[in-house]
Amino acid sequence: MSNDGTITIQYAHDGNVAFSKKLKWINSVNLNTLTGKFTVDYNNGADYSTTLDWIKSVNIEDNGTVTFGHVNNEVTEF
Repeated sequence: MSNDGTITIQYAHDGNVAFSKKLKWINSVNLNTLTGKFTVDYNNGADYSTTLDWIKSVNIEDNGTVTFGHVNNEVTEF
């Protein structure tokens, strides 16, 4: 077991092939609601991040135009 708590298991198959497997877990999950950046931090340093998008506002104008405001400040108009 390493200092960060990662357990490494080594075993042999047919006496000549060794495999190393690490158990990993999530240390933290973060979602920045201003930018949409979603990050998962794992104990072994293999972090994952992506940018998510969602609608923050909807506006319907008198002429029937519908405008969607997104988290990353993009605007979609129909």
